[in-house]
Amino acid sequence: MSLTILSMVGAGVASMLTAVSQGTTAQTATQRVTVKRRVLTSRVDAALRSSCRVLAIGRDVVVLWTGDSRANGLPDLSELRRIEWRAGSGEMWMYAARPDLDEKRDRTFTFDQNFETLTRIWRRSKYFPGQRWGRDIVAWEPSVDSGALGDVRLVRYDITVRNDDGSEAIATRAVALRGRVP
Repeated sequence: MSLTILSMVGAGVASMLTAVSQGTTAQTATQRVTVKRRVLTSRVDAALRSSCRVLAIGRDVVVLWTGDSRANGLPDLSELRRIEWRAGSGEMWMYAARPDLDEKRDRTFTFDQNFETLTRIWRRSKYFPGQRWGRDIVAWEPSVDSGALGDVRLVRYDITVRNDDGSEAIATRAVALRGRVP
């Protein structure tokens, strides 16, 4: 009789431990995807805030002018940032000129050029390397209000991040460009 009672108590304790373990695992997965989303949105927000102008925007890419550091009134390669989402791999990348880019390699562009194409080409060079900002990104949709890109002061984006267990965290953001407009 005592063995039967002891086995029932043991089974009850084992099922409680299993339930607590599963609850902790789900909570950890939720925390992991939330941290991943927060890190990613912090990076994107900082890049947008520190820029003075949107030069190109598409379904999966934003090209930014960080400011006129060469004081020529035009965007140079050293002043550009490209943020892109690769749907196939689920990765977010940011491209920028190397900090040690010399003036002979720095290129000046005019505002009427296609910056999405230019930065897509330059991203394959050693002068405009990329940094992976995140993985397991299900969707990223940047947008701006209608009007000329040169007048845009607010960029909106929706981002969805997936965790290893399949859970997702979604963020909707609106970030003002605060860089000085030349």
